[in-house]
Amino acid sequence: MSAILIVRRDRKEISRHELTGTTYDIGRSRQGDILLEDDEVSRKHCTLTVQDGAYVIADAGSRNGIAVNGALAQEPVTLKDGDEITVGPFDLTFHAEGAAGEPGGAEDDDASTRFVSQKELKKTLPGKQVVEGDTQDPVRVKLELLEGPLKGAVYQNWSGDLTIGRGLDNHVVLVDDAVSIYHARIYRVGDDFYVEDLGSSNGSFLRGVRCTKEKLRNKDSIRIGTTTMAFTRTDLRVQKKVRKMAMIASGVAILLVLLVSLLTPDDRAELTAQRGYAAYNEKNYENARALFEEALAIDKNNQAARDGINKLKSRDNRLRTLAEARTAMESGLYDKAQDLCDAIIKTYSASESRSARSLKEAIRVFQEAMIAYDAANWTDAVRILKQLVVDYPNLDEVKRRLTAAEAEYQAEQALIKAQDAASRGQIDISRGFIQMVPASSMYFIAAKELDSSLTWLGEVSDLLKSDRVADMKTVITALEGTGHPLEATGIDPVQLKDRVVQRLVEISTTKTEQAKLAMAKGDRRTAYQLFEDAIAANADNTEAAEGSQAIQKLVQQDCIALFKQAQREVSLGQRDKARAIYEDIIEKALPGDTFQRRAMQELGRTE
Repeated sequence: MSAILIVRRDRKEISRHELTGTTYDIGRSRQGDILLEDDEVSRKHCTLTVQDGAYVIADAGSRNGIAVNGALAQEPVTLKDGDEITVGPFDLTFHAEGAAGEPGGAEDDDASTRFVSQKELKKTLPGKQVVEGDTQDPVRVKLELLEGPLKGAVYQNWSGDLTIGRGLDNHVVLVDDAVSIYHARIYRVGDDFYVEDLGSSNGSFLRGVRCTKEKLRNKDSIRIGTTTMAFTRTDLRVQKKVRKMAMIASGVAILLVLLVSLLTPDDRAELTAQRGYAAYNEKNYENARALFEEALAIDKNNQAARDGINKLKSRDNRLRTLAEARTAMESGLYDKAQDLCDAIIKTYSASESRSARSLKEAIRVFQEAMIAYDAANWTDAVRILKQLVVDYPNLDEVKRRLTAAEAEYQAEQALIKAQDAASRGQIDISRGFIQMVPASSMYFIAAKELDSSLTWLGEVSDLLKSDRVADMKTVITALEGTGHPLEATGIDPVQLKDRVVQRLVEISTTKTEQAKLAMAKGDRRTAYQLFEDAIAANADNTEAAEGSQAIQKLVQQDCIALFKQAQREVSLGQRDKARAIYEDIIEKALPGDTFQRRAMQELGRTE
């Protein structure tokens, strides 16, 4: 067996599939059999299978579900010819083997609109001719087609049912794939007229609301597929009564009073309900509600007022669900928010669900912005959120996130500029940028660490102007370890270390020159200490090392000679002279060496 599945989007056919197999996977995956590329479609959205000689469609656990002829399909559905399946933004039309309007169909070609040309339509309106009603009938009706394939056509004062559909045996033939072969009819009961949907795939809409069977009012709007029709009902008896009263009236004020007094409760209720619809169309919903309730107070059975109240309730429910979706989005419950939007889209017409579609798209874009936000990619986050604020100005959470993202972007840029200035040694400029990072920013801790590093760097700069060798060596040790104080500044620690080492070399050189001057003056002890300081600053200073060794040797020779002289004086009993010699040794010996200690011991023995 075989069948045909036509895929449309926005009423435009995008693909056609001849079903000759037994199983078809439908979804977003390119590994499936029928590809529907859209984010609202799951990878494997639904399956179409042949069971007992019939085609059965079933949801495959998708997030948004499927609808068959406008009804959500929670269980597998056996398809009939002409059935419409909704999958996300796609409309799939199923045509069974031998169905009318498709190749191989058994029905007469005239029953399919696809064989009727627009040229023929302009010559004459296709379909059955309407039967003219009783010319004496005081109730006159007219159906005028305002939009659609038969725009401008007028049907009036017919007898019996007026049928509407795609088949050419209807009275009103609509060349529109969204219209079923036998879509709807308008029929009369007494003086009242009704519109009834005949089980169509896409439904019939009265006053913007999908209907099954409803009573028609004067100037009602009916929409079937892409066609909009205006229904007009005139009661000649009422007109006659109004004209008669107008002739009696002597003035406009009296005429108005008489007209109001002649209106029946039904007329007054109908008039009040119409005023309610006018207020509704002007978006004055509270006034519309009051007028509908007033109409029901006049006539509790007034269908127009009841429909108006139901329309307001439907709007309230829609807005309530939309507000709940917005709250879910602002709480980060994106899946819940999208499910609520989907519920609105599936329940209400395209115009009524426009806000839900818009919010759903905003949620998708907002999720992208939050990915950039959480990754601290402020450039992309700000760009996306700015566009969201333009497109959806009423989303407070978007505005809040944009303000936060812009603040973090400014803080990030300030920190980058501070680090750049620090790396060039511009400490004051760097600190100016650091002050631009607020305590609430995620970059505040990094900014404080940079500030501490700059403080330490300033201390090192002051140190380099001094001769504090030990402190300079502490700086070198700090720069050689991990997590050194310059890590936050971006300054190369090797360069600063080289500066400190160079300063130590300068100090060592200066101390060596001072030591040589002291030697020239015969001040060996001062020269020795200066040579030692030079060596401490630069262990590679060979001149200072040699000078220090030379002084040690000279002092050693002098001290040995003085000790011998002192011992001779002791042996001769000249203790005073010996003490003077020991005191001279203590003065000439290098601090802390053995000669100084021995001289001090011997001096104690001669006391």
